[in-house]
Amino acid sequence: MLTSLSITNFALVDHLEVDFCAKFTTITGKTGSGKSVILDALSWISGEKTDVERLKDPDKTCILEATFAIESYGLKSYFEEEDLDWAPIISIRRTLAPSGKSRTFIQDLPVTQESLKSLTKKLLDIHSQEQNFRLSDFDFQQSVIDDVAHLRSDLDKYQTLYTNHKKKEREIKKRETQTQQKEDERAYIQHQYDELLEADLNAEEQGSLEEELKVLTNAQSIKEQLHEVQQSLFGGEYPLVEMFGNCVKNLQKAEVHYQKCTSVRERYEGYYIEMKEGARELEQFEEQVVWDPDRLAEVTERLDQIYSLQQKHHVTSTEALLDLQKDFEMQLVELAGYNDSLEVDKKILAQWQSELDTRAEALSQTRQKFIPKLETQILTHMAPLGMPHAQFEIRHQTTPVLAVHGKDHIQFYFTGNAQSDLFPLEKVASGGEKARVMLAIKSILSSETNLPTILFDEIDIGVSGAIADRMGTLMQQMALHRQVLTITHLPQVAAKGAQHYCVFKEERTGHTSSHLSALSGDARIEEIAQMLSGSTITDSAREQAQKLLEGNIRTKNK
Repeated sequence: MLTSLSITNFALVDHLEVDFCAKFTTITGKTGSGKSVILDALSWISGEKTDVERLKDPDKTCILEATFAIESYGLKSYFEEEDLDWAPIISIRRTLAPSGKSRTFIQDLPVTQESLKSLTKKLLDIHSQEQNFRLSDFDFQQSVIDDVAHLRSDLDKYQTLYTNHKKKEREIKKRETQTQQKEDERAYIQHQYDELLEADLNAEEQGSLEEELKVLTNAQSIKEQLHEVQQSLFGGEYPLVEMFGNCVKNLQKAEVHYQKCTSVRERYEGYYIEMKEGARELEQFEEQVVWDPDRLAEVTERLDQIYSLQQKHHVTSTEALLDLQKDFEMQLVELAGYNDSLEVDKKILAQWQSELDTRAEALSQTRQKFIPKLETQILTHMAPLGMPHAQFEIRHQTTPVLAVHGKDHIQFYFTGNAQSDLFPLEKVASGGEKARVMLAIKSILSSETNLPTILFDEIDIGVSGAIADRMGTLMQQMALHRQVLTITHLPQVAAKGAQHYCVFKEERTGHTSSHLSALSGDARIEEIAQMLSGSTITDSAREQAQKLLEGNIRTKNK
């Protein structure tokens, strides 16, 4: 249960601290006094969003802190799962800096907003005035059945699978629309790959072919030039080899009588040997160079093929073409895997669909089983709330298409009169009737879900007199088993609280702030009397307030 709340620099509050009892607490105050600050603060503590506009002083940090006694609510395992420090009394703190940055702490450990919501929904149910309008919402009506039938865990499992199924379904549809595009892409890449593969490229081929092309193209002139060199070396009137040989012979003769010629003779002798060997090589070269037009055409065609592929793929080397060939091969493998994984996903989707059908059917059967029970409970609560002739039905239909809640469509039907036809509740119920139906539902849910704390924000709106008294009594009865807080404008309800706080606004020069005061004795009588008679409090209003409080005491003592 909620044991205390501290508010600093929030809305109209500079700073206030309030302790709460374990039973029924009523909170009253004039319009505009800031009664909703407790509701807003606890909503933010529960994980709702807020913004810097709620800072009373825009230059200071807002700090909200609530403490909860949780020892008897079986939450120790939850704390272990969430890696939080369990203790019999825990604190939740939220801060909001002027920059807009907010932080959240559970037991002084920083946590995410999701973790905060996960915990506080086990501790606190806040009924704001907007929830009376939610009574007309089909999702809310169905959630009432699920809570009474204790289907929350099963529904969570179904919805997790449903979300995954829808996500997978969207992925498959998206991929299916991309199938033709992928097929076109695969066909294009396959063509490029096949073309390179058929070219049978190797890294050294281009350079070798280019050299061969030069020889083939100039074969005639090369042979002529080599032949002329041969002629110079061996032919004609003065063959160069023969003349150089004579030079060596003459140097050998001179060397006999003139030793200085030895070094020259040795060099010339070496030249002579190299010249003869070079001549033999030139002779071989001349024989090797052959004018072959067929080979020339073959080399030219092969180089044209290589050059064309390079130009097509915007590269300048055979190595780059070979790299592209490997890249195309990898892309083809990946694209083949794309279709394979799509088929696997379709099988998974079919399995999930079958499991969803099974889970949805189980949810539907349980809901149908608990509908009569909930109808009876609501009608039982409505009679004491001034609707003894009201009729209430929960109509159920199944749908062929699964939705986020399963395959059921549930709608509340209502009439306040015994002889009238029933119509959808949202079309025929007045504001006061909706408030009473909602209180009946909250009373039922509180006992079914065993929530530690419930906060009502003017759930008694639209009613007065004896009905207000009965609504107060019902909240008082709810508080026998859990903590109930209510913000009320009705004296009949305010008088039933085991604890009564009054919110009031204090105005000083250039400064307005809201405060909270615990009421007892004469101060409580004055507050309830003012609620009865307005700003001018009469003696009869005080007497009536005293009777309301005495009646509350007698009720508690029964």
